[in-house]
Amino acid sequence: ELAEKEALFNGGDTEIGFLYGSVIKYTSVYDESALLVGGRAALIFNRSFIVGAGGYGLATDIQASDEAHRIYPRRNLEMEMAYGGMELEYVYRPNKLAHFSVYSLIGVGNIGYGDEGASDEDDDFDKKDTVFVIEPAVNCTLNVTRWFRIPAGISHRMVADFQLAGVDEKDMSGFSGVLAFMFGKF
Repeated sequence: ELAEKEALFNGGDTEIGFLYGSVIKYTSVYDESALLVGGRAALIFNRSFIVGAGGYGLATDIQASDEAHRIYPRRNLEMEMAYGGMELEYVYRPNKLAHFSVYSLIGVGNIGYGDEGASDEDDDFDKKDTVFVIEPAVNCTLNVTRWFRIPAGISHRMVADFQLAGVDEKDMSGFSGVLAFMFGKF
């Protein structure tokens, strides 16, 4: 008797769902409390394997350092940060009312300075550098309805590979408290 081969995707036996939603991250950027906001969309395979993409941006006004003001003499110089990429997640016991998952974002973004208050004659100032980002997380998710879930958890953003005066990798990396509102076919 031949044994059946095991496979992650076994033809018609694979269940495919989807999710999309909004994400809020409370974190520290440049030694100040900050909010990152964004969203994610993904496909869900067999209710446990999630593959998708997400993007997040700094929603808090954070003034640039004195060093940055000396190098780029602007009046309203503020930090800017946006990143996104591929997201992978494994969900443990997804049918339970509350369940856990491990997640990771691997992507790229921009970190820099902007002067939104520049006059028309002066044009908006923009000084940015591309960064590499890895952000692992652990979440606990509450199944509110069959189509709505609320994940909450902790992530650690690691930002690397950029050159920008007045800021370094530890200023832009850090832990985040994460709250999300997800809709979809789970």
